[in-house]
Amino acid sequence: MPRLHGYAVKGNRCFGTHNWGAKGRTNVIGALLFGALLTVSLFQTNVNTGIFSSWVIEDLIPKLPANSVVIMDNASFHKGMLMKKAIEDAGHTLLYLPPYSPDPHKDILASACGFQWIVDSILNTTWYKY
Repeated sequence: MPRLHGYAVKGNRCFGTHNWGAKGRTNVIGALLFGALLTVSLFQTNVNTGIFSSWVIEDLIPKLPANSVVIMDNASFHKGMLMKKAIEDAGHTLLYLPPYSPDPHKDILASACGFQWIVDSILNTTWYKY
């Protein structure tokens, strides 16, 4: 939002050279593995499907242990076909949380994916320790 007031010689128009309301934006994308940060990246722009898919392919997949399960929420930029294919081609499994779920609930996630060992490993992370 631009400033509504400024200084100028009386009778002259006030011109601004800087938008004092534009603070910029920093977005953080990260991944947890057993409650610890596996990788984290900062972006000085809005995140879209292309940026997120590039991060997954170039940063996340090379750092994942073999046969990992990647769990994401239902944000629209998490659903790029290139990213899904890259995760599966690397030998990993991609699962999505149920809609409108801020954290995985044991019963919902167990029924959604059918892998009890995944649910048990998720519940052993820091999400439920606090």
